[in-house]
Amino acid sequence: MKIVRFLLFPLGIIYYLFSSCRNILFDLKIFKSKYHKIPNIGVGNLSMGGTGKSVLIIYLVELFKSKFNLAILSRGYKRKSKGFYIANKDSSAKLIGDEPYQFHKRFPEVTIAVSENRNHGVNKILKEIPKTQLILFDDILQHRSINAHLRILTTTFNTPFFKDYIFPIGNLRESRNGHKRVDIILVTKCPKELNENDRDNFLKGIKLESYQKIFFTKISYSLNIYSRNKKIELLSLINSEFILVTGIADSSYLLDYLNSKNLKFTHIKYSDHHNYSSSDISHISKKAKNQIVLTTEKDYWRLNPLVENFDLYFLPIKMSFFSNEEKISFDNHLKKMLN
Repeated sequence: MKIVRFLLFPLGIIYYLFSSCRNILFDLKIFKSKYHKIPNIGVGNLSMGGTGKSVLIIYLVELFKSKFNLAILSRGYKRKSKGFYIANKDSSAKLIGDEPYQFHKRFPEVTIAVSENRNHGVNKILKEIPKTQLILFDDILQHRSINAHLRILTTTFNTPFFKDYIFPIGNLRESRNGHKRVDIILVTKCPKELNENDRDNFLKGIKLESYQKIFFTKISYSLNIYSRNKKIELLSLINSEFILVTGIADSSYLLDYLNSKNLKFTHIKYSDHHNYSSSDISHISKKAKNQIVLTTEKDYWRLNPLVENFDLYFLPIKMSFFSNEEKISFDNHLKKMLN
């Protein structure tokens, strides 16, 4: 893979020049960026995936859903539909995309919409759901035609953007300097124990702007696993083997967690946003036999409509801070920026 990326180096230069010129044209206001009056928060990254955007969106919904009539607007990556669409009881992961569908199933009371054109999407939401009070933009950073009130960049502790390179040499969607357009940098998937020296070294790599805040977070997993109709304790699986199926960008954290619990499993790994086929289901079923199949929440809603011959469960994930003081500081900073 490294050899292929090296051979594609000339394409990386072209991609870098294109993305840089595009950003310069937006910075010079030659390309217009629209500012919507309705309060909104944009979540994005500079890398191509696996930085915890979805987990952050879930955190933001849980933070604000009791105070605002919320809407989430996403492109709906790999969906089969086109144009603007609001999730409803007839929606599916194929129709609106796996992550929007995950949000829809977890938060049925929240408006979940998809649109390739984010400005058009905002206008349609306000027209069809006029009581909307706050919009969360999922994966917004490279969509420069819309100017979010508050922009949050997610980057992982182990593979931060400032150590990465432009695609296809690395996994960056644009230059590292793109981080200067955000208000908050959220460092995700940090080690369970994070000392001040670790934080200081990370800060030296970023070189924060005066207007920026940085917060360090870790991921936590539920003690229970869930299916559509029931839940069981994860540790109830300790005396039996199970099948783990993942179609996410980085499954290493989940594997580490399950291994730390001394659980025995066989891992079937697919690419991020994988569209499961009947042959995939057949393969999983043959591996599972009478075993439970465990997957991520995002994968669950893609797999569930296809499953008949095995028990399918998912393990919820959430974002957490290293202290209650840091959580309060983050929450208050968001609320202050939105006022």
